[in-house]
Amino acid sequence: MKNSRKTICLLIEGLGGLYYSQIWPGISDGARSYDANLICYEGGTLRISPWNPYEFQSNMIYNHIPVENIDGLIISGTLKNFISDREFSLFLERFNRIPIVTLAPTLEDIPAVLIDNSSGVRSVISHLVTVHGHNRFAFIGGPQGNVDASQRQELFQKIMFEYGLEGGSDRVIAEDFSREGGGRAAKKFLQRGISFDALIAVNDESALGAIAALQESGIRVPEDVAVAGFDGIEEGELTTPPLTTVRQPFYEIGKSAVDILTTLIEGGSVPMRTVLDAPLVIRQSCGCFINPQHSLNIIHSDLPDPVGIETHEEKCEWLINSLKMFEPLIEEKIGSGDELKRLVEAFIDEVENDSDGVFLPALNRVVRTIVLAGEDALQWQKILAAMRRFVGTLVGDKLKRADLLLHDAYNLFSEAAVRVQTHKRLIEEQQAALLRSAGQAIANSFDIPTLSKAIEREFPKIGIDEFYLSLYDKNSENFNTSNTIFALKDGKKSPLPKNISFSSRELLPGGLKKLSAPWQLVIQPLYFKHEQLGFALFRSTCCKGFVFHILSQHLCGALQGALLMKKVQEQAITLEQTNQQLQKLREQEHAYLEAIKRELELGRKIQSSFLPDSLPQIKGWQSKALFLPAREVSGDFYDAFMLKDGRAAYVIADVSGKDVSAALFMSLIRTLIRAFTEQSAESIKDPLSAVDFANKYIALHHHTGTGRFMYATMFFAVVDPKTGEVIYINAGHNPPALLRANGEIKKWLDPTGPAVGISDELDFNQEKLTLNHGEMILLYTDGVIEARNANGEFFTKTKFSKLINRPYASACEIIEKVEETLSEHSEGTVPYDDITMLALRREKQ
Repeated sequence: MKNSRKTICLLIEGLGGLYYSQIWPGISDGARSYDANLICYEGGTLRISPWNPYEFQSNMIYNHIPVENIDGLIISGTLKNFISDREFSLFLERFNRIPIVTLAPTLEDIPAVLIDNSSGVRSVISHLVTVHGHNRFAFIGGPQGNVDASQRQELFQKIMFEYGLEGGSDRVIAEDFSREGGGRAAKKFLQRGISFDALIAVNDESALGAIAALQESGIRVPEDVAVAGFDGIEEGELTTPPLTTVRQPFYEIGKSAVDILTTLIEGGSVPMRTVLDAPLVIRQSCGCFINPQHSLNIIHSDLPDPVGIETHEEKCEWLINSLKMFEPLIEEKIGSGDELKRLVEAFIDEVENDSDGVFLPALNRVVRTIVLAGEDALQWQKILAAMRRFVGTLVGDKLKRADLLLHDAYNLFSEAAVRVQTHKRLIEEQQAALLRSAGQAIANSFDIPTLSKAIEREFPKIGIDEFYLSLYDKNSENFNTSNTIFALKDGKKSPLPKNISFSSRELLPGGLKKLSAPWQLVIQPLYFKHEQLGFALFRSTCCKGFVFHILSQHLCGALQGALLMKKVQEQAITLEQTNQQLQKLREQEHAYLEAIKRELELGRKIQSSFLPDSLPQIKGWQSKALFLPAREVSGDFYDAFMLKDGRAAYVIADVSGKDVSAALFMSLIRTLIRAFTEQSAESIKDPLSAVDFANKYIALHHHTGTGRFMYATMFFAVVDPKTGEVIYINAGHNPPALLRANGEIKKWLDPTGPAVGISDELDFNQEKLTLNHGEMILLYTDGVIEARNANGEFFTKTKFSKLINRPYASACEIIEKVEETLSEHSEGTVPYDDITMLALRREKQ
């Protein structure tokens, strides 16, 4: 029997976007205020998505919702963007017994929380027309099927007609809500020769993309074109220029949905449509700059007339009443009525010259309280509006003192706002750095144990102390059975029960009853293209919604790689077992080993022929290579050759494995890279595209059904000897060292993409740098830092860094010094891994 604590379920397209990631806190806090459990399923739009052909795979998680254990349901309206009302009704049939609330209008008989699109669109158009005098408008719309996008476009065209302005289809371009889409739309307007002095976007992401595209085209915002958005995302106030927008009350949307659903659960009645205000927030992108009337939306006509007040008490009473008229909740926000009274009295005392230096300290206490309460300091400048009205009645020295006080007061508010924004940005940057670190650690995990260690190490840093990772039993019908492969509890890896198989609807072994209530959970589906993997369960604390989405994306890639690696390991075990059986057949074994030895010797000779006889001799440049294979054949290689345009190409790579197959795979990659590079150069294409071509060729033609799977890490650079420009791709390889002319390590050239050969749909990003005179790039494989001594101790990257972080006269000298040091470190031991190095130095002038 269920206890009295209610469980709210949220079905949402995704927490990764700025829209739902900002609604999530309202839903989370709302559930917490009712002491209710909350479980969120991020399952994508239903059935189809025009911009993600694999998103329907995430719908699988909706099949595992334990309807019998939830009391109410909140659904994001975008789930039905691309399906009919009938299809959506069929989807909802499984939830018929429980109350439902949607975050956008879906079906007429389901309560919904809406925003007032009408007043929002009207207010922004009115401001641009009446305040700034714009009369040539363009509109960036949203995807077809989205209710808000359709409403805002219709309202735009309707209001254009009311103002007698052009608003036809030629002045509307629909895109996909993304920043890239906004940029595309702005460029289309320009390409079509559409003249406009004001651009309104259906959402802030599109508006920010449009601003960037306009600025790239030499069009100034707001001097040439005013731009406004819709949503009020946080980034809008941090951009240049800050974005004028219609603010969606994201938090209030989520909180209201919980309030309405709770009323329904308790048997109360609610309106079918709850409409929330969407106020206009005016910033600089529309052309408003230092103008308190615009930024604060002050209506001075509502203030009482200060003329005729004379006594100290009358002045204080007038100001207090005026402040209360501006903000009825001001006393609640800044403290008691006494605090407000002290602020007013301090201002009048200093204006009347009765006291000196009392107003700003009193105001600073108010500002500090406002900031600590999370309020927008600039919006609270309205406190000064009534004081400015009062100052209009003064003359002489009193007027001068009052003007100076208000000037300093505005500065105090502005400085507080700057501090808040700076602190906010610092926190965001720190959180982003932690999230990047976690993502890189996960992405670089190619087996389950390594992945588990990365999760245990990184997740607590970003505030995730409880987490469960489960994979589907692919032999079960409709993936109804799952197995937990990792559990994190209280920030530590938690031992798994002996029987880790459980019903997918339970979400974890033993079900949710094992969790201490109340709890808030985020369930993320895990899949790779058409292959279902499982799901991740996050116990939500203070993390923002998009964090769960980003981490799940990294987990999908890591799990796919780990499962492929597991196949490789299983094949290796099978081969080892076969070798053990062969050992029993001595004569055959001897013949086999002799044959292998001859083959290895032949392979060594063939492999040596693939290495360049010499490195390109370029005037003003030095290069030196080192190749020390640990066995007869090697999985390492390097290459260097000139292109027809005068540039030089340098490659270093390390193939997975250390056997003959690794050597063969190495020769294949080396051949592909050189062939595709030269082919690209001849066709005036980017030589670095050879990495992408080689990856696709290997993934498509060399992944077999036997489970054999190989990949290679690679660093490929193209160097312009004349300018020193270096364009490179680091495909999961050890970061090369960029050394200054004085020998100091300038930076490590971190990976820009994954290893080559894992999948045919990988992105290999390029980076660019300029190698100045005297600077050097030092490339190496992991055999350098993993060289072992007699005690089994690695040479380590730390020792390597100290060794190279000093002046060297030439590329040859640094290679020889590293080789000498490694030889001393590994003396008396059998080489553990291939050692390959390549140094490229631009000579001093």
